[in-house]
Amino acid sequence: MGLQGGDLTDSSIALGEREKVAGFKVETYLDKLVQGKGRLRPLPAALATLLRERFPYRIHDAGLNRAVEIATEAKAKADSAAPKGPMRQAPGGPPVPGLQRPGVPVPGAPAPGVQPPGAQAPAPRTPAQPKERQ
Repeated sequence: MGLQGGDLTDSSIALGEREKVAGFKVETYLDKLVQGKGRLRPLPAALATLLRERFPYRIHDAGLNRAVEIATEAKAKADSAAPKGPMRQAPGGPPVPGLQRPGVPVPGAPAPGVQPPGAQAPAPRTPAQPKERQ
């Protein structure tokens, strides 16, 4: 968050001025976080507990509502900036090689009844040959 440094720990600077600098740094960090330009840095659990025990705090509904509004606006802006091409994802998973649905031609395969070039036609069946079992 940028709270380390001499400007916050220097006793020659008035306490009120140090608090203003700390507040500004926290606001800057949160603004960058909301804009997606910064990373969330969670507090260690021990520090969070210590702060809650020693200092008063309040949660303001208006602040939470405003945070939700900002996030909703950012999400809508990101969604509207996403490319919208004619391509849509096909339903289902990717095709599995070797499996074919009945009645759906395989791309690149010859049409039914058409022999690929260089292939020999099967020998015609004569009445003397027994039928194969299927």
